[in-house]
Amino acid sequence: IKKGALDFIYMLLDMGSKSDIALNTKYKLYETDFRLFDRNESEEIKSIRKFCRDSVLDAVEKVNGANEKAEVEFRSAWAHISNNDGFHDTHAHPSCSWCGIYTIDQGDCKLGMKNGINKFISPFSTHSYRDAGTRYMATNECWEAVPMDGTLTVFPSYLLHSSWPYTGKHDRVIISFNS
Repeated sequence: IKKGALDFIYMLLDMGSKSDIALNTKYKLYETDFRLFDRNESEEIKSIRKFCRDSVLDAVEKVNGANEKAEVEFRSAWAHISNNDGFHDTHAHPSCSWCGIYTIDQGDCKLGMKNGINKFISPFSTHSYRDAGTRYMATNECWEAVPMDGTLTVFPSYLLHSSWPYTGKHDRVIISFNS
């Protein structure tokens, strides 16, 4: 489904479909409007939407237990295309429960060089006092992940995250969503 999804996203780019939300946290990053999962023109995007829906349900079940009855409503979904040092600064997603990043094309992302990787920041990292009473908060302050084609990262909406600047021979293309 990669080729069809990329073709559709680049078509949206050519049509001028883009977001004007939170522009002060983005640099050299193309972002579609936030209705990507509401469109029915692309079978590939519909397939990714279903995969994301099923994965969020699975995550909710694992966190809350199998007895939790949940449904997934996508509040918004959009695509990012980045290259030439494009990045998205640290942010969280209010007004939803779960977020996701689905990688369509990782481009030339590399962990060692921090090229285009995603960074997730522990909510406890801002707590500076450490003693026996706060030892449970002594976690790694961040988790860095290389986007890989066809993978999805699901995370709670309160988790601060960012994407490091990306440059490569191929664009880095991801779909993000709030649910």
